[in-house]
Amino acid sequence: MFLTQYFRIDPTRVDSSILLHFSAGQSLRTQAALFFSVFVVALLLAAAAAAATDGNLPVILDVVERAGVARPEGVVEGGVPLARGLVAAGVPVRLVAEGRPVAARLSPLSLWPDGSIRWLGVTFASAFQAGETKRFILERGVGLQRPVVAPPLPSMVLRVATDTGVTIFPVRQGFRRQGDLSARIDVEPLTRKRVRLRIEVAQHAVDARWRSVTLEIADPGPVVAAPAVGAIRGGRWSVAIRHAVERGPTAVEAAGDTLKVHLYPPSAPPYPADAGFHVTRVVVLERGSDPRDLARRLAIPLRPVVPAAYVDATRAIGRTGVSNALSSRFDASFRRAWDGLRRQQEDPHNRGWTAWGDFFDRRHGMAYAGYLNQEYDPATAFLLFGLRSGDPAALDTGLDMARQYADNGVGLDGGCFQHRATYHALERHIARAAAVRLRQRWRQKREAPATEKEILTYVQSQFGKKAARKVAEHARGLAVAPPTAVEQELSEWLGYGLVRAARDSLRTKLGKMKAIMLGLQKSTPPFRAFARYYLDSRYLKTLGLPAVDDLFTPFFARYGGSWEDFPAFHFCELPDPGKAHGGAHCLAEMLVYGHLLTGDPALRRAALQVARYHLDGGLVTRAIRVVGEQRQGGAPVGARRLGWPLVNLLAVELLTEGQEPALHRRVEGAVETLVAELIKIEPDQYEGIIHVAVASLGLARYQERTGDARAEAYLQRLVRYWVEHQWDGRRHTFHYMKDGGPADPSLSAFFLYGLSHVAWRSGDSHLRQVAEAVFHEVENRSPTYVKEFAQQFHNSQRALSFWQEAGSSMGMEVP
Repeated sequence: MFLTQYFRIDPTRVDSSILLHFSAGQSLRTQAALFFSVFVVALLLAAAAAAATDGNLPVILDVVERAGVARPEGVVEGGVPLARGLVAAGVPVRLVAEGRPVAARLSPLSLWPDGSIRWLGVTFASAFQAGETKRFILERGVGLQRPVVAPPLPSMVLRVATDTGVTIFPVRQGFRRQGDLSARIDVEPLTRKRVRLRIEVAQHAVDARWRSVTLEIADPGPVVAAPAVGAIRGGRWSVAIRHAVERGPTAVEAAGDTLKVHLYPPSAPPYPADAGFHVTRVVVLERGSDPRDLARRLAIPLRPVVPAAYVDATRAIGRTGVSNALSSRFDASFRRAWDGLRRQQEDPHNRGWTAWGDFFDRRHGMAYAGYLNQEYDPATAFLLFGLRSGDPAALDTGLDMARQYADNGVGLDGGCFQHRATYHALERHIARAAAVRLRQRWRQKREAPATEKEILTYVQSQFGKKAARKVAEHARGLAVAPPTAVEQELSEWLGYGLVRAARDSLRTKLGKMKAIMLGLQKSTPPFRAFARYYLDSRYLKTLGLPAVDDLFTPFFARYGGSWEDFPAFHFCELPDPGKAHGGAHCLAEMLVYGHLLTGDPALRRAALQVARYHLDGGLVTRAIRVVGEQRQGGAPVGARRLGWPLVNLLAVELLTEGQEPALHRRVEGAVETLVAELIKIEPDQYEGIIHVAVASLGLARYQERTGDARAEAYLQRLVRYWVEHQWDGRRHTFHYMKDGGPADPSLSAFFLYGLSHVAWRSGDSHLRQVAEAVFHEVENRSPTYVKEFAQQFHNSQRALSFWQEAGSSMGMEVP
């Protein structure tokens, strides 16, 4: 008691090996030795606990076995943030437990601009009893970093069967492409007995149907079936698939001397893998274990939890805040909303390719008649909550959502798909039919593709000179290709352009658009009404396309569903990428943070590919052009087209700094350009509060990273204008559109970071009062609609840290 009072150590947080029992039967010498041991260890823990509050080393890592199963060779993996300059390159750090070094693999995941380590990947093995908690300490010093020796693996191949044949990939580290299929395989030895395979299979340029994707393991011996789905033992090896239930159909079987792990089994209907589709599966092999136990260990990983105050103090991903008395009502609101999202997972539609797949939505109009693709990044909200609260389940949830997004939200080119993917799939089907008819119409000889001259002559005669100029411009941008490929590209591009023109005709007059859209969306079934509207439009009617039901018979045969139960899409490749990947929908934070928290190489690759698409795919250029036209033409400016790319690239810089020098220079240049374009927009030109929220978030993060005075001055002006002119003090929310009605409180919550940044730096009491009012609305609301959930909790957690630093003196009351 003396020790814990004097050093203020919580005995419930001290490792069980340190809580020594003094009995009357022990000698005085023994008791003195034990007392001294406790005294020394208590000093060490007190030092670690104190360091945890200011971002210095040593730091405590707590690991809890949560699956309720013994782990004789448990593998702990995670990322530890470090403050700038704390651990320079070459400075040794080590992991210890009970005063003894622990063999660990320590590797930098992110660097600060000065070259010091920003995030450190930590992987080590330790035995755990079911439900046991262990404490480890990361400190300076030379440790044990013995490499893991991979066990000798059996012969393995990956076999992908499609409608056109079978492709076989050897299971080895690296990327391989054969024809239109590719496989990227990461082989990671975890212990002397365990190996993890991350397998990404992709369909590149054409639409196909996958009949099976099977990992074949040649290892003779008796087969032990497991009640766990996706787990089996054959011979010396047990095999388990992570998220075998949630990530679509799986099966395991023994066929002679071969274990067959079906990542997509032959017994399931053929999967329509369209161009650009890819999916990642995680498989673990372990020698000699029970397959059921392996499946449970794989489902709930061992993850280190670092003190929240330490994470916040390092600023390694900016402000994160902590869970404390000031945030108790806020945290309770988050947990109530989380429970609501869990209940939604019982809907079969909400089972995507991971446990927390995209949410299915048919209540909010045609644009949302499919999967939400995690709009506004709810995954980052979970990751931040896990860092603030130390809740490993929140980290599990956020990481699963990040992996889901990497698979089904990010294209092979790095473009990010949006919630309109289902709507786009309907348009693409009509556009392809139009392309076929166009090729039939403009060919002078039926058996030969039309020349570019013949195509332009036809387009001008049917659609006018302006359309012909656009087709000619698009043709100039095509790479050298065979005439058949050029003709198909131009026909599909023009066919989709005609569909877009039909949709844009709804916007000729605002009143007419509202009436038509409302009528179509309320019709039963609405997708059929939209398809008929397109086919009857003047842009497509002259092509003589089939009647709506005949046209979509092959569509439903391929994708399933019907007009009454239209199939949902995660993604849709369109001939015009500028229409599919808007800057207002790309996300990268969850990918970056997911990699930093786990070291998962697939998340890193996805994040860097998103950055490259921003640069090479023209997203930044298109966003600047569209916003510039709106600003100069006097139209309301959709500034989030610039704001989201800024937020994304600032996040990706955590991975490129010191590690991808060429890409980093380009990312930095794009960031500077985006900021320069944002500060050209007058505050009264912003279309609405969501655009202010996203833009102010990006500018605040940029200013905090660089200290840029221009960004700070503009951000102050922007926030003050919207508080002065667009704040509804009676309803405690901002106007949705400029001078419009009140916004949903979740949108005001999304503005909290930019608002709090300005309030904190300026000391303006009125801005603080407005921010406090929004915080109280957050405390009283627990939205279970995933889009509102993301809007409410993505930025507000970081914003809360401003008030936590100053305590209740800033106006917020401690309950």
